[in-house]
Amino acid sequence: MNIYWYIVSALSLAVFTCGYISAVYEIKKQDYESWEHYHQCYTLDTKRLFSCLEYNPLEIIDRLAKKAGIKSPEIIFPEYDEETNVFVLQGEEGPYLVISPVLIGDLNEKQFEGVAAHEIGHIVSGRRGLNWLYFHNGFLECFKISLLGIALLFVSSPLHPSLAITQIWLTILFGVLSMLCLIMMGHIIRLSEYEADHFAIILSSEPEAFIELLDIFFGRDLSFCSESTIEKISSIILQTHPPTPKRTARLRRDLKILRKNK
Repeated sequence: MNIYWYIVSALSLAVFTCGYISAVYEIKKQDYESWEHYHQCYTLDTKRLFSCLEYNPLEIIDRLAKKAGIKSPEIIFPEYDEETNVFVLQGEEGPYLVISPVLIGDLNEKQFEGVAAHEIGHIVSGRRGLNWLYFHNGFLECFKISLLGIALLFVSSPLHPSLAITQIWLTILFGVLSMLCLIMMGHIIRLSEYEADHFAIILSSEPEAFIELLDIFFGRDLSFCSESTIEKISSIILQTHPPTPKRTARLRRDLKILRKNK
């Protein structure tokens, strides 16, 4: 039996390490593919884009980056991107911003400043939560192998009941650890959204514009308050952004405290 557990321990450690490394590799691969995609497939004449605006997005981002104490990030405007979105990706030389031209066309200067400050906040905070994703993948692979171990024990002859029961508990442990890592990852990512929101009110000259934009862009969706227990649990695990009403309420509270302390 001791030999069996030595084998199980060594195999679990090897499988966990492989799962962890494969997750790291997959994230880096996705980063590289995204960087290549946006640099090779998209080109945009910024002069033509900015000629329709009353402000220069590049100047605003550069000013916010200096205010945050970081190097101004590379900015890409996807020419054929019809989605209204802005996000930070990791490139070969550091993080860069992808900004939809449609978004710029829909925002005034103060609103864009708030959105850009939010994304600058993400760059300052870094890519939090990734380690938990790596741990999740490692434990998930152990869970899969452990399930296989149960099957092998049940078909082996003669069957040792105590080994099978212990293997079942080990499988449950790997499954629970995998789920806990996933929950922690989601929690930390949502916290980073709150942190980026806080940067938006610190860096932007008119924070109310960003708060109002959240209400307009995402709508005053209060459905979270009336969700079923299962839906709430699902949102806790899977959602990467906190509910908009919670974000705006927190922003208004933080803004009130900041102005009170000035």
